[in-house]
Amino acid sequence: MLYKILNFLQMFNTQDLTHPVWIFCDASGRYGYASVVISHNGQLKTMRFKCQHNSALAELEGLQAALELSIPYLMLGYRVEVRNDNRGCVDSFTRAIKGLPSTAPICRKMLDFVQEYGNVFHSKNLKVRWIRGHHGFSLQEVSDWLTRNESIDNCNRFEYFSDVKDFGEFIDE
Repeated sequence: MLYKILNFLQMFNTQDLTHPVWIFCDASGRYGYASVVISHNGQLKTMRFKCQHNSALAELEGLQAALELSIPYLMLGYRVEVRNDNRGCVDSFTRAIKGLPSTAPICRKMLDFVQEYGNVFHSKNLKVRWIRGHHGFSLQEVSDWLTRNESIDNCNRFEYFSDVKDFGEFIDE
């Protein structure tokens, strides 16, 4: 199982600069942590941090951290693909980029965040998309794992993937 997962991850760990930088983020208000997983040029980088909020705003903090980490890649001209499993946060980013006002707290905070960084996030090289959570997409599952556990150095983490619906379909070749 471990070999299949690592083999699947190689699809995202490429030295070819025409491929995008993949950034997956997740957060858990219940556990109070957010995590970001970056796959670029054959390296997998992870970050886990304590959230200030223990509500849906924790997801917003995770997405904002992913967007902040995308800035150096955007400045260097890389394509960046950010994925998050919270549709509300992704939609709030889309609304903020368009400058649409809202009374929802998540949308207001995202609009302030986007305005704070100016035109950086208006790049055609940045794509922020929703991805279905707990549906077997491995890097999103690693991000989800990190919101609940301290590191990915624990080999037992791969038992977590066996519980994810249809995970085998994504890694079988």
